[in-house]
Amino acid sequence: MLSARGFSFRTDSWARTIVDFYRATPGAGVIRFFGYALKTRSPSLMGGLSRYERASLYQHIGERVVRLESRAGEADFSPVVQVDGQCLIVPKAVWREHPFDEELFRDFHLYDVDFCVCIARRYANYICHSVFGEHGSVGSYDDDRYRNVLLFQRRWDGCLPLTVVPMSPREVREAETFAAYKFYKRVLSEGRSAYVPFARSMYRRYRTGRTDLRLLRHALRYALILCRRRLRRE
Repeated sequence: MLSARGFSFRTDSWARTIVDFYRATPGAGVIRFFGYALKTRSPSLMGGLSRYERASLYQHIGERVVRLESRAGEADFSPVVQVDGQCLIVPKAVWREHPFDEELFRDFHLYDVDFCVCIARRYANYICHSVFGEHGSVGSYDDDRYRNVLLFQRRWDGCLPLTVVPMSPREVREAETFAAYKFYKRVLSEGRSAYVPFARSMYRRYRTGRTDLRLLRHALRYALILCRRRLRRE
């Protein structure tokens, strides 16, 4: 088990539940408490369409503690493609086959998504709904994260999307459009000029007239950020 600082279990019997599931499910890969049934080709920062979210987690957001609970059906374990890296439970045999790529992902970002996508091509990853985890912080969005998004995309672009749920071509495109829009919007809003060309190229694959309109405000904000930067340099 690999867990981040600030992660804990709310369910006392978590270890027995996980061990019993692995014994009954030899093809299981990673188990976690927050993830998605889909990994889009478009860059995504764990913020995809809610219908593909699977969760059993108490998440601290500022002064609030939010209970995240979403599943598909009544099963105690839901198959997913990617999970969040706050806590990763994986059999030793699977870990030996697919260890973290610490050479490529050195800054503690995207290693978990890379790890899960790699394993999902051979094993089944799961979210456990009969155990609740708790995490005391939210992830940061710094240059290291965006740089690793680029590295991840270069590695996996030809293999995505990956999904564990049936999806029509229209549903796939809807999910791709949403992910590409959200990523491009964040890059613009934060003024990440080094990553705007990349985000724009990803967005153009799936853009719609509606998302173009929604981006206008963020494009104006980005232009204002650039103007302020130029004024500071003068």
